[in-house]
Amino acid sequence: MNYQDLAAWHKNLVQGTSPDMTNKLNQAATAMEQIIVPVQWVSTSTPLSAKVRSHEGDMYVVDSFVSVMTKNAQAPDGLQSTATYSITLDRSDNWQITDVGGIGAVAGAK
Repeated sequence: MNYQDLAAWHKNLVQGTSPDMTNKLNQAATAMEQIIVPVQWVSTSTPLSAKVRSHEGDMYVVDSFVSVMTKNAQAPDGLQSTATYSITLDRSDNWQITDVGGIGAVAGAK
């Protein structure tokens, strides 16, 4: 993500997602721009690990972990973190992503 190239971020954010998921992510991205631009947010990421948690029929739930380096006006030297996502994929529809959740989904929070 780079506040100076939001179009590329939007394109990559929704790549491989179902129409419903694309709509949700576009709405979230639009809201996030209110923060991203003023603080000059730039993040880069590196995949760390992923594991299939469950699958039923053609639906797979994958827990993924991503190393993220974030730089912004308040932290110009950068902050390292690990992002955790629960991703649901539909094998019958070209492995499209149909849902994304955060650490609560991975940890089993209800």
